Amino acid sequence: MNQTEVEQTQPIPAPPTHEMSWWKKSILKIDSFLERKPFEGSFLVALFLVVPILVFFKFYFQLCDDIYALFLLKGTVLTTAPIEFNFEENSLLCLALKSLYLSFPNIQWYGGLFVIMLFLSVWGMLFALHLGADRFLKTCLFIVGSAVTVERFFIPLQWTSVAAAAGIGGLMLLAALWRREDSKFLPSGLCLSFVLIMASALIRFDALLLIALLSVPVAVFFLLKLKLTPARRTILVFLAMTTLLSVAALEFDRYSYSQDPAWEGSVSFFKQVRWLNSFQNLAYTEGTKPFFDSIGWTENDLNLFKNNYFMDPGTYSAEKIRRVNDHFSEWTFDKNPQGTFGMMFSNPFTVVELVFFFIALLFIPAGSFGFAFLYLAWVFLVLLFFRLFLWIPERIYMPCLFALTNVAVFLSASKFGAESKDPPTPSRSFKWGVVLSALFFIFSLVIYYYDQYDNRYWTDKEAKLKSTVADLNPQDDQLFVVWGSSFPYIEIGAFDDDEWLKKFHVVSVDWFQRTPATRAMMDRFGVKDLFKDLVNNPKAFLICTPGQWYLYQVYMKEKYNEDVKFKFYFRSDQFAALSIYR
Repeated sequence: MNQTEVEQTQPIPAPPTHEMSWWKKSILKIDSFLERKPFEGSFLVALFLVVPILVFFKFYFQLCDDIYALFLLKGTVLTTAPIEFNFEENSLLCLALKSLYLSFPNIQWYGGLFVIMLFLSVWGMLFALHLGADRFLKTCLFIVGSAVTVERFFIPLQWTSVAAAAGIGGLMLLAALWRREDSKFLPSGLCLSFVLIMASALIRFDALLLIALLSVPVAVFFLLKLKLTPARRTILVFLAMTTLLSVAALEFDRYSYSQDPAWEGSVSFFKQVRWLNSFQNLAYTEGTKPFFDSIGWTENDLNLFKNNYFMDPGTYSAEKIRRVNDHFSEWTFDKNPQGTFGMMFSNPFTVVELVFFFIALLFIPAGSFGFAFLYLAWVFLVLLFFRLFLWIPERIYMPCLFALTNVAVFLSASKFGAESKDPPTPSRSFKWGVVLSALFFIFSLVIYYYDQYDNRYWTDKEAKLKSTVADLNPQDDQLFVVWGSSFPYIEIGAFDDDEWLKKFHVVSVDWFQRTPATRAMMDRFGVKDLFKDLVNNPKAFLICTPGQWYLYQVYMKEKYNEDVKFKFYFRSDQFAALSIYR
């Protein structure tokens, strides 16, 4: 056999093939797992995000409102017995929490509810991302973009933010289920979505309405482009039933208040007061003076009202509050200074969210690019509406911006999900997106470090507050009239047992002052006219700021023609208790 024949009998070698790198194989394996087990996979990723927060941070409430709700549910500090009414959260939920506190008082149910619901919200959002394509990419983007945001929801806790996060998770999960053609994960998805939507409705119904308003473009986009399948019919039935149950819970809340005329009158009065103080600009000027004269208000009366004093039933009657509401315009930029676009854009959180949104645009396909910008415009239209008609504090615009970034992540796509052994080379924009996302994640870790340092500052403040209250040594026969947040309630840990406050009896000069619960506390200490009965009362003390003391002093002069003075019953660098005499 000659050389030529030998060569012809040799097998012809196959052309060289591209060997997939280990990291691409790992990505495909993770993506495959998330595709097969989206429910379990999203749970694990949610743990990855939330567990470091649980380990390295201590939880506090953002505002006094949640502390008040906690005290009312437990029947301590503000009230003589547990109460299921706080005007903002659904009485059905509060009734359940009150029952739990009565049965198991050593468990901190209120803070626990918030933390659990935030975890379920993150789980729902990740589950929604895993129901589509490019699961690994979307998971990475969510972790990168939401590490700081999720921590902002947890630290500190606030009922509007918690309800909004639950609404985002529930509705986002519904959108992902609607986008799929099959019903493979419909039972688990609908169960989790139901828990989130109902929790949102019960914790703060207004927050659910906000998220529903933000979801309008997404709903229209999906309804117009996707045909109706049996799975989608099931989702529509589910949505109708959930809406019906949410409205039923809202009606139960109204019914609960209506059972007691005093409580019904209190909630009606509170809604008018909140609208005036939060959403309208009340100003005492030469132009408005004749109007205030007509209702018998001095400039000091208005300043007292703006500082949350409205206990006096003659000066602050429901009729006068209604007239003030009717007189001042609701549609204006010139209103509550805590809710302006200037303050929103000066908040580092706003910058962080918008920067990540524009980074996420690098991963969005050209076909979805227009919708992303349309949704951006819609979010700012919603915020503009709130600025004109209501207000936009952080607990409003933070969920709006978070919803915006979640939509961007939801629309993202990758070139690494193909089954080909030689995946296509990623585009330049995709490469830039990866680089910027990595830098953004490093920046997020830096923010985490500083937030953890700040959290240690709050734990020190809480320890100091406990020591200060121990020095105050409140007694069962003493009453403390606390004006607004002059007592630092927000320094109390969300999972504190509050035992050190069990003898600290308070009438709060805040949104809860015109209620049967406050009246019961006043009756217990023989107080009829709150501000007047503080004078020469050895068992009643006023905790307030210097500015509030001035308003009180002017009020006593105008109302009773009395010149009042004070001496310090107790003084610290956190608060002071004043003993008032004439």
